[in-house]
Amino acid sequence: MAECNPKLPNLGSGDCKLQIGLIRRICFVSQKKEDNSKNTISLATAVALATWQALFDIPGFETNPLEKIVPSDKIYLALSEQEDPVTYDEDGYYKKLKDGNYNITFQLNELYPDKIRAYKELELANVAVWLIDADGKIWGIKNGVNLDPIPLLNFAVENFNLQSTEIISKEAVVMRLENSEDMNALTYVELASGNPLSESDFYSLIDVDTAISTPAVTGCIVTLDTERYDEAVTGFVFGDFIFYGDTAPTGAITLAGAGSLTEVAGVYTVNESSLLTTGHTYTLKIRHDGYDVATGSVVVP
Repeated sequence: MAECNPKLPNLGSGDCKLQIGLIRRICFVSQKKEDNSKNTISLATAVALATWQALFDIPGFETNPLEKIVPSDKIYLALSEQEDPVTYDEDGYYKKLKDGNYNITFQLNELYPDKIRAYKELELANVAVWLIDADGKIWGIKNGVNLDPIPLLNFAVENFNLQSTEIISKEAVVMRLENSEDMNALTYVELASGNPLSESDFYSLIDVDTAISTPAVTGCIVTLDTERYDEAVTGFVFGDFIFYGDTAPTGAITLAGAGSLTEVAGVYTVNESSLLTTGHTYTLKIRHDGYDVATGSVVVP
């Protein structure tokens, strides 16, 4: 039997077969970065990532520190459906459209309102996904030397329902692909280590609220607490804090050293001479391993 040559697909018995396993997790990412470039990852980088934690355990994606990947919890009953719609012809005949809408439906493993709310926030987002199967393969679109996420056209999440003895609570998520033909361009990389069913290998960041007070040219006071439990967030360091000004939104303003930041029970005081400029507005972005910190606005009087 002829060997499989991926550079020259054989349409006979020696063709290269790709078989996707049961989908157990989904990695969400925005379709575009903040500079409007497309989110992607090189195949070489993807292969080198043992568990992909290097992408999603901090809000940093490739070399852009303002992007992140959000892995789902374990999912089950992932089903795909490709519709075969028709359109009305001017001659009075129905004709089939090429490649109808492609939907992927899955159900959540853990059922509680906060989880449903988090997924429902994606309904308004412009997101793309990588699919992770039970065999440890991460699937995306092969685009030259890159592994692109699969763009979604829309995203629908059912409301949380109370369970009863008659009707069980059903939390289903439906994703519609932007282009059904993307399924024909799928390829995968395998996890060198790590388990797609392990919560320690695939986890979501902790959401953190940011409150800004006492803005000045020397900085501001920043209060950080968890979104869900309002617990103080401690242990951040000066290098985690970056300001971006309204006149140069891509220019990072960093703190000079540890002496520029003090913290007491989740309340951080930024104090550095001539750090900011009077009359300007700054966006404060904070990054720290394991946390997704909301941006803050600093208006210097």
